[in-house]
Amino acid sequence: MAWWPDTRLDAAARLYAERGAAHVTMNDIARAAGVGRGTLYRRYPDRASIATALLDEHERRLQEALLSGPPPLGPGAPPADRLAAFYDAMTQFLEDHAPLALGAEVGRSRFIVGAYGFWRVHVRMLVA
Repeated sequence: MAWWPDTRLDAAARLYAERGAAHVTMNDIARAAGVGRGTLYRRYPDRASIATALLDEHERRLQEALLSGPPPLGPGAPPADRLAAFYDAMTQFLEDHAPLALGAEVGRSRFIVGAYGFWRVHVRMLVA
């Protein structure tokens, strides 16, 4: 994301929040970000990849909380308590970032990002 200033990424996030994922085009995002469509397409092949990039920092923060945050979300609590805390945190995450999450949900693309795999392993470990 470093090649695209945060203010331009914010423009894309605003469009998702204002209109909903289904009503934002790549042309809309390029126009709001003040870049050409070609510039946008060189880095992001579709709207889902932009939404995924926008979710990245939020997902990193949640991962950090799981790895080193205070219990019960972080280490040190019984597995059942950590699982319940993860469920609560994930529910809050989706509420806070619903437009981006919906924008990223295209086919299998959402299931192949690193964060999703991390969460799947985390839950599997807690259940086991």
